[in-house]
Amino acid sequence: MNDTYAATAEFFDVLSGPYWSSRGPLVGAALGRAKPEAGPILDVGSGTGHAAGVIARAVPRADIICLEPSPAMRSALTSRILADAALTSRVTVLPDKLEDAELPDRLGGVIAFGVIGSLEEADRRSFWKMLAERLSPGAPAVVDVMNIDATQRARPARVAERQVGRQSYEAWLSVEGDGPDRVRLVMTYRVLRDGTLLREHGDEHSWAALTLPALAAEAEQAGLTCTELAKDVALLRL
Repeated sequence: MNDTYAATAEFFDVLSGPYWSSRGPLVGAALGRAKPEAGPILDVGSGTGHAAGVIARAVPRADIICLEPSPAMRSALTSRILADAALTSRVTVLPDKLEDAELPDRLGGVIAFGVIGSLEEADRRSFWKMLAERLSPGAPAVVDVMNIDATQRARPARVAERQVGRQSYEAWLSVEGDGPDRVRLVMTYRVLRDGTLLREHGDEHSWAALTLPALAAEAEQAGLTCTELAKDVALLRL
């Protein structure tokens, strides 16, 4: 498979670490409604494993399934799990895309962060349908969106920075057009020492220009209720 994160996975936590530091308590509270007795908690697009840690702390009795198709991301994910005994005994990592994964008939909860925008409309509707079929009644599915519209543009801006030893790691983001209902997110990662650029890598992702109300409308057509937890985070339930 073509791993779109092969060159940039090493920089992922520069951006996702601060994000999960701020969002972790919100997501953990929502997972208080999880039903671990009904089935495992599914983490779609696990990345380097921040969400798995949030799930494990919020739902101590839950088994967890992590879906991460990127080999580069999965390497970091597995390392994080192996370094934490509380995760090693409870987390199963699958290398599948959502549409290819063999999932249990019943799920006690779901997290999908940094995922919904990557899906085309038909794939999103398949995802809502899967939730409606497999989510235990009352159990939470917590998802996020970027809450942008297709006309939005943004010049390159530094969105994260982290000092690691003698080097500074930076993440830059710009937003370009990509058709009538999508935008193109252009990420650039830089490594500097004393202000001198040592390395630079980038990637681009086509992203659905989806607002929270639009997400709610799609999910409700599948029989799910939608509650806004933050301007970019929603709680879905049967």
